[in-house]
This record gives sequence, structure tokens and C-alpha cells, in this order.
Amino acid sequence: LIPLSVPFLWALFFWKRQYKLYDHAVFVTYSITFMSLFYILVAIVAAAGLGGGWLAVAALALPFVHVTRQLQQAYQLGWFSAFMRAWVLTFFITWILAIFVLILVALGLFG
Repeated sequence: LIPLSVPFLWALFFWKRQYKLYDHAVFVTYSITFMSLFYILVAIVAAAGLGGGWLAVAALALPFVHVTRQLQQAYQLGWFSAFMRAWVLTFFITWILAIFVLILVALGLFG
């Protein structure tokens, strides 16, 4: 997922020369790590029967809040700029996940 995600994140900051490919790779790595651990926790809570409507809301809202806050802190952005880039990044994430699933299916069929 990291090699697929870095070019999309780069597209949000390509005109800012102070941010290199390494910065984007670190951002993506931290973000994917947080999302993985968060959804593991959501799965454990749901399996324990403690879930409900609040768990679904948390599973959908907290990742966006995390990405917005991470963009703001990592790239020294204002709230509005981070919020707007988080919306664009959320759109990119859906494409990245679709590409990743297609790669997995192709590997399953031809690998």
C-alpha cells in the first residue's frame, strides 16, 4: 500500500519543495499503521459484543479526523487547508484501495 499511496500524497504537495518523497513515505507509513491498529481495535470491540451505532460512527469518523490532524501537523497546514486536503486524500484512498484489491485479485488469478 505504501508505494501506491505515496504518489497520490505527493500530488497534494508537489509544488512545495521542502517536502521530499521521504516525507510523504513517512506520512503514509504512520497513517497506514494507525488505520491498521485502529481497525484491529474496532474488530476486537465488535467481536466482544460491545459495538453498536457509536462504534460504526467512530469507525467512519475517526480516520478522517486522524488524517486531517496528521496533515496539519506533518505539513504545517492551517485547519481549512488540512481539512480540504483530507477530503481529497479520502477520495484518493478509495482509488488506492481499489487498485490494491485489483492487484490482489490479479495475483490470485495469475500468480
